[in-house]
Amino acid sequence: MADSLDNGGTGSFQTAWEDYWQKTFLLTKPNQDAESIWDIDVDRAAVRDFHRFAGEADLSLPLLDLGCGNGLQTQTLAQQYPGRPVVGADVSEAAVNLAALRFGSPGLEYRTLDVLDGAAVAAFHEEFGDVNLYIRTLLHFIQADRRPLFVDAVETLIGERGRLYLWELGAEAPAYFSAWIERNGMPRDLERVLTSGVRPGSVTREQIIELFPEGRFTRLQDGDDAGTPVPKVLAGPDGQTAAEPWAPPCYWVVVKTGSAPVV
Repeated sequence: MADSLDNGGTGSFQTAWEDYWQKTFLLTKPNQDAESIWDIDVDRAAVRDFHRFAGEADLSLPLLDLGCGNGLQTQTLAQQYPGRPVVGADVSEAAVNLAALRFGSPGLEYRTLDVLDGAAVAAFHEEFGDVNLYIRTLLHFIQADRRPLFVDAVETLIGERGRLYLWELGAEAPAYFSAWIERNGMPRDLERVLTSGVRPGSVTREQIIELFPEGRFTRLQDGDDAGTPVPKVLAGPDGQTAAEPWAPPCYWVVVKTGSAPVV
């Protein structure tokens, strides 16, 4: 896979995602491929993820799905979450509009939020207080020198009481994707990402641990994860489905702020 998007300023990052989600929104018609590359079965994503972090979280807090995309996983989280506000947020207004159209439901709100905009993040926390934060495959899109801003935002959003559940592509994912594409061809949904100017990068378990250092944060749970096998339609006029499903290696972690209590 290519290097991460050169988002030296937040604007270029937002522009690329807005272009991608506008293209995806326009495909929301019968007989067209409007799925995103991240759409996987909710039982193997939001449902399983929720059970991983629920035991570590105060479920009386609001839940924020940051980088919600088209809202597929957000709606499922809202169904799992007991009677508290659930917000799906994305840097792209087109993504938020698509999420509200396809996966809106009572008690579920979608809004734009740029995680690299400290003032916007602070305003969100002022409105909602500490939240439980769900982030699935967002960090690897953020350039390495911007990731400290991401961590600052996480610290602000979860505060003292919230928890972060972060699910990311594993360290071997770039090599996996390259080999898969060489064997099978370019997936249609990935082509739409790349032609929009979005450039996926990579993040390793070690880098995540370094971003959330002991003392400032505590890792409550973590583990490697086998990606869910997802059939992929290949780019081109035929609409051919690749013989090999797409199942990249992944890593997940549950984090809180502050030091672990001394036992």
